[in-house]
Amino acid sequence: MVIHFHQPVDNFGFVIDKITDKCYEPFLDVISGFPDIKFNLHYSGSLLEWFKRYRPSIMDKIKALAVKGQIELIGGGFYEPILSALPPGDAKGQIDMLSDFIKKEFGFKVSGCWLAERVWQQHLAEVFSDAGIKYLMLDEIHLKFSGLKRKDVFGYYVTEENSKTVSVFGADKTLRYSIPFMPVEKTISYLRQIKEDFAARVVSYGDDGEKFGAWPDTHMIVYEKKWLDNFLKALRKSSSWLQTTTVSEYMDNNPPSGNIYLPDASYQEMNEWSLSLNALKRLRVLQKQLKEKKSVKLMEEFLRGGVWKNFFIKYPESNHMHKRTLLASHRIRKLKKQVSGSDIALLKRARKELYKAHCNCAYWHGIFGGIYLYHLRAALYRHLIGAEKILDGIEHKKRQWLNIEISDIDCDGHDEISVSTRENKLIINPAIGGSITEWDLKEKQVNILNILSRKEEGYHKDFESRYRKNIYYDNYRRKLFIDRFLEDNVSLGELLSGAYKDRGEFAGAHYDIVRTRQPGGAITLRGKSIVYNRSMQIDKTFITGKQDNCLEVKYCIRNLSSSRVKLNFAPEMNFSLSDDKIRERLCSLNRLLLRDEIEGFKLAITFSRKAKDVFRYPVNTVSQSQEEPDYNYQASCVVPVFDMIIDSNRSKHITIKLTVQPL
Repeated sequence: MVIHFHQPVDNFGFVIDKITDKCYEPFLDVISGFPDIKFNLHYSGSLLEWFKRYRPSIMDKIKALAVKGQIELIGGGFYEPILSALPPGDAKGQIDMLSDFIKKEFGFKVSGCWLAERVWQQHLAEVFSDAGIKYLMLDEIHLKFSGLKRKDVFGYYVTEENSKTVSVFGADKTLRYSIPFMPVEKTISYLRQIKEDFAARVVSYGDDGEKFGAWPDTHMIVYEKKWLDNFLKALRKSSSWLQTTTVSEYMDNNPPSGNIYLPDASYQEMNEWSLSLNALKRLRVLQKQLKEKKSVKLMEEFLRGGVWKNFFIKYPESNHMHKRTLLASHRIRKLKKQVSGSDIALLKRARKELYKAHCNCAYWHGIFGGIYLYHLRAALYRHLIGAEKILDGIEHKKRQWLNIEISDIDCDGHDEISVSTRENKLIINPAIGGSITEWDLKEKQVNILNILSRKEEGYHKDFESRYRKNIYYDNYRRKLFIDRFLEDNVSLGELLSGAYKDRGEFAGAHYDIVRTRQPGGAITLRGKSIVYNRSMQIDKTFITGKQDNCLEVKYCIRNLSSSRVKLNFAPEMNFSLSDDKIRERLCSLNRLLLRDEIEGFKLAITFSRKAKDVFRYPVNTVSQSQEEPDYNYQASCVVPVFDMIIDSNRSKHITIKLTVQPL
């Protein structure tokens, strides 16, 4: 039995405290009364660090169980990253970090690994071997994906990459679904059935420990109704034919069942969640057809779905975070060859901050939380920016500096522009409307463009009508300075719901890089497209100073057509404040002030000419939770509208200045 416990990096302390009381501590207390029942336990490094700081008595209880040999502690990536999404050096570094922590705190040498979300790619075999890992727990479906039949999954197999080997077990899916929900006697009967039907020598169980008290109603089931206590008593009573053992003990006394090579995969639900909505609908149709023919179980290993990295396509915001961590990792590897003296310790600190930004929870979404939770994404950016601040200090010894780099940051085949100073970091994306997709305030370690667009999810159709009526979708990625041209008399409700017409084609147009001026930090982009069926050109120049949190955007809108044109220019701006519920339409305005009370800053927006209207509304997503649907604030959208008449071959100019100051 392999039980996995984890909390995301920087999750709310009161949440972890509550789960510790309802789940983590009572679980240890119950199993300690059954010293003959063996477990493998995995705790992520982020959770162990929290225990050590806030609940050291939990650390003592874990150590006591390890010392008497009732539990075998297993390792993994320290901050629970998706190891296959990391450079191999970072993956090994994460594994080594947790192995070293367990050795130091508990005196236990790690042999096994918990693979976060069971996301497997074959190259990981070499990573695990190099990190001293002998085995890991996957799902039985991984083994079936390789062609094994049901009768063959009860054992362990050896796989390799470049002659570096690691052994893999497949956790039984039925046990994963039924524990602790199926009555104890039925669980024991199921185990007996496996023994009789397949002459199985071993059956593996691996799943999340939060099912033992933290999930809805499970504290009542597991502890108040004593499911766990009764289950352990039943195991003890069945000891004549059913024994528990640690994974290492089993491997020491039993040979592998054979060799195996595994396709890229996770557990089946994850494989399906990673698909696009359209692809998932098609998969569901096929599954239904096979179910009607009673062939779905026979064919399940051939209906794999997608791969975990599809989440980078499904959620571009996830891809952006991931590629930003890759850039930071590259900087660390490069500097490692150059640093000396006190910078060596600084580089180690930067690496630890980067590793915290690897925590997987905010990079994907299945049915609950994940990337939809702003505070989880904010934690990743906090540590990513923290790592980059340290690297900046190593690379730039001067107090004030400015650096402009042009490269394909998000690996989409188009160049982005990175503008970095001691105080700010901007990422400008010419290929998607010349907009800004990231603005880091380095002192506060916050990205004020940490935004998730409103996306259709497959489960939305199952919500009650009172929830569905408040669900809106974006057909674009929300960012800063999306150049729109609106019709007269557009309403706040139309903007909020997306039921308006953009009479221009600049929002998603490709802008060319006209010039970048390194000394002054000015970057000019140029886009050409259509507005009201007339040819138009927009030049926009971004200017950021070396010394303050200020961004200035100078627009030059030129009419390239042969006739006069009347326009409502509306540059859309989205900002991720901690929370903002304001909906308003203001008239004849040249200044607006936004406040973030939690992060402690204010954002002043000033216009060089009065806007006819300024619309402001919150952007909320609706996602599924374990109880009621979650309404999650994602951004505050500000849309100023400037009416203008431009003669043929003439231009109009507008400057927008954004200034961030502490409260």
